[in-house]
Amino acid sequence: MAYKTYNCIALTGGAERALDALSVAVLVTGDRAICSVSGVLSYFVYSSTGTAAESATNQPRIIRPDDYATGGNWVESFTAPIGAANLKLFMNAAATAPEWTSGIKIGVLTRDHTAAAGNLSYTGIGFKPSNIIFLCGHPASAMPISVGFDNGTDHYSIDYYNSGTINTALSVSIWSGAATATQAFVLSMDADGFSLTWTKVGAPTGTGSVIYMAIR
Repeated sequence: MAYKTYNCIALTGGAERALDALSVAVLVTGDRAICSVSGVLSYFVYSSTGTAAESATNQPRIIRPDDYATGGNWVESFTAPIGAANLKLFMNAAATAPEWTSGIKIGVLTRDHTAAAGNLSYTGIGFKPSNIIFLCGHPASAMPISVGFDNGTDHYSIDYYNSGTINTALSVSIWSGAATATQAFVLSMDADGFSLTWTKVGAPTGTGSVIYMAIR
């Protein structure tokens, strides 16, 4: 599931673009909000099961939606005065907030082209991704390049073999020859990684490589 990020200019009050004006009916766990209030940037993460009492002054601040009934809290995870240095820190993946430090994972996987088609899970990411970028190749192929993007629902890729045609059903294509390939798309985003559904074109051989960037 892809998360949404909201841009707010107030924490409470219920007015348009206030954090508490966002309805529990449209929010899901993991949604984010960036709030600019009185020269300070604050970053909040939503939990649909949160029941902590609202606290708009003590940090980390807790904000309840105005239509809170039995659960749903915004929890502050980062705050800094607006300024060039702090804004850079706020947006930098190397910042100290856990959301950023563990929110991007780069890794490598390989695929035996002779393996049977089917579903396969990959773990060790450390979080549930919302988007994954794939860069694929075959060391023995004259047509090695494929770049794909996947959010678990939408699957896009572009590869050398198709001469620039965008594929809207696959995010991984590893060509071992002119008409032989191993291909895949994200079946699901999992708690500690992702699962791919692998398929074949023809009878590919060898082993392909996939570099991925998983983003929380």
